[in-house]
Amino acid sequence: MNKLFQSKNHRIHLILNFKLPLTKQYYNGKIMNLLKKNLKWIATFLVLVGILLTNLNLYPVNLLFHGFGVILWTYFGYLSNDKPIMINFGLQIPLFALCFYNLQIS
Repeated sequence: MNKLFQSKNHRIHLILNFKLPLTKQYYNGKIMNLLKKNLKWIATFLVLVGILLTNLNLYPVNLLFHGFGVILWTYFGYLSNDKPIMINFGLQIPLFALCFYNLQIS
């Protein structure tokens, strides 16, 4: 009787821990990997557009693009636990905040 009870629990344990590829956990992992992979490219694109707009002397708009790209790069550094990226882009965030503050004053 005891062996039958153990094997029944073992079967229940296997059924409960079986992960189908259609589960929410599977898709959350896939979406997170896709987001982490493309987040760098989106952030890079925004930073480069901000640099282009700076060279074209389009002043208020360049801060928006570049600033949002910096925030995305900092977030990517946080997700991937990459300290040099977080330091490089994270220290730019207060500079952009100061620029936005100066825009509101003037």
